[in-house]
Amino acid sequence: MSDAILAVDFGTTTTSAVLVADGEIIPIEEPLDGTDLLIGTQATQRMQVHPESFRAEFKRDLGQDARIVLGKRGFTPVRLVTELIKALRAEAERVHGGAIDRAEIGRAHV
Repeated sequence: MSDAILAVDFGTTTTSAVLVADGEIIPIEEPLDGTDLLIGTQATQRMQVHPESFRAEFKRDLGQDARIVLGKRGFTPVRLVTELIKALRAEAERVHGGAIDRAEIGRAHV
């Protein structure tokens, strides 16, 4: 197994990722097992029942001091972004079958 890289397209409204390993580019599906926070489709589905626990486009708040309240808990935008990237990394490691110690994070310009 060669060194693997998690490449993340960190957009304003959506985030996607691919795993680059062993000469292959493998799309990373959104993680399905939210423990502390849910992301992606799971979060959107839960929004139907608990809209107070959902926030879209929280990345727009990066650099601001205001906390984002989800349900009864408050989070900084940095914490939410960190959790998002951690979840993508965990899913990429599951797909890869080993640790991923390198990530490249970019933002598409439209």
